Amino acid sequence: IAQKKLEIAALVQSTPVVVFTYSLSPFCTETTALLDRLMMNNNNNKNNNNNISYHEISLGGEWLPGLLQEPVTRAALAEMTGQSSLPHVFVGGKSIGGLFSGTPGLVPALKEGTFLDMVQQAVVAAAARTTTTTPGRTSSESSNSIASL
Repeated sequence: IAQKKLEIAALVQSTPVVVFTYSLSPFCTETTALLDRLMMNNNNNKNNNNNISYHEISLGGEWLPGLLQEPVTRAALAEMTGQSSLPHVFVGGKSIGGLFSGTPGLVPALKEGTFLDMVQQAVVAAAARTTTTTPGRTSSESSNSIASL
């Protein structure tokens, strides 16, 4: 579990928005559909120059035995955040919880008007990380762009 926690931490730090899902969960499906609509609307805004996307990690069909393909990932998430249920959304490396609950949760963050601001801050931070210079090349040459995730 320790190694998986390190992998999760690296992923959620390197990608502005990450969502862990089950493919058969209606809450997960609703979360990704909502994110799809939000990201599409934001990317179509002519006043916005940022291509925002999210990275989905499916842990299998559902939490039931035989349908869960990544039990270690689920256990690591639970240890890291105290939440074992999915969906689980991370923005800028921080857990905001699930669809309706968490810290504060996707829907509550949207109602509060804070979600898109959190995403924008995460995009800016990710862009800053990918443009740091190392001898001979920039780190953006060796990493995936936000748009390709």
